[in-house]
Amino acid sequence: YRARGEGWVPSTRELGALGVKNMHAISASLLWEAGRVNSYCSHLYWRVGERSLYARCAHMHPLMVYPRVKGCGFEHTIDWDYFNRACPEVEEWFVAETSDDACLLELSGRTKFEGTENWRQATPETLANFLAVAAHEGHLELLSTAFVFCGDKADEASLLAVREEAERVVSSALSTRASPLSAATVLAMGPNPGSPAIQGVTAFLVHTRLKLSHARSRGALLGTLAYFVYSPLYVTLRFVWRTNKNWSMFRNRKEF
Repeated sequence: YRARGEGWVPSTRELGALGVKNMHAISASLLWEAGRVNSYCSHLYWRVGERSLYARCAHMHPLMVYPRVKGCGFEHTIDWDYFNRACPEVEEWFVAETSDDACLLELSGRTKFEGTENWRQATPETLANFLAVAAHEGHLELLSTAFVFCGDKADEASLLAVREEAERVVSSALSTRASPLSAATVLAMGPNPGSPAIQGVTAFLVHTRLKLSHARSRGALLGTLAYFVYSPLYVTLRFVWRTNKNWSMFRNRKEF
């Protein structure tokens, strides 16, 4: 592309193709068709030809926010719980669907997070486990919308095949995530942090804390008291879950 000469201004499609051709290692770890995927699969990618990607994303970066709920704050990051707190009405969101509208690419160093990937088989259960602990209703709303990194005009037949595969994966994962889990099942599964049962319990802890935090931010007295009573329990159980998870990651690092 440098041979185009000084003053050359690339089109959005040429920039999209460059991004797909030079994927960051973090992004490459989220390619579904590779047979394995990073367990923190907030995004999932499928290739459409050589120059385009089809994506389903639970976490999307907000570019601009006009907060309907001012001063709401956030517990994690702006793309975890701030965007949904500040703008709770889904109908007011604009979600880009192609890189022709808007596009963000990972530009950090190639070694960022190197060696910390927790690889799993590319199955709907892997996505379900991620959604159980790292997605709330706002993220599921974003996941329902497809995004296409457009490097060129995608072949319709190829795009349709990829869209059907992605929909099958996402639908199956959401069904698994929503399955009821009994206490007996949790005890039977043991301390395996990757099991749907443990993920489901962890999701309940995370979402309960998030709801209580929302109540506290609105100044509700009962919500504030419940938040401070619940937080020590949450921190303790979360510490136990994290310890088990990190031990599992260490034990399985040479799995691939």
